[in-house]
Amino acid sequence: MAKTTTKKKSSPKASDSGSKKKKSGSGGQPKRALSDYQKFYSETIADLKENEPDMDGQQRRKEASRLWAEHKENHKEN
Repeated sequence: MAKTTTKKKSSPKASDSGSKKKKSGSGGQPKRALSDYQKFYSETIADLKENEPDMDGQQRRKEASRLWAEHKENHKEN
């Protein structure tokens, strides 16, 4: 005799909705300090946003990267 399969309708349980807690990824450890690049980048983006309000985000990121490359080259010579 052939076995017939029936699909069960799965309905969301009331207890599952929104009851899951997020796990903290760091395990309670403090965050690492920002790198020199991250500090420079965030300051530069903020300055560009203030001084060049018409510049879009992509242009700001490109300019910040270019300035970092210049900054890095200047510090290598010293």
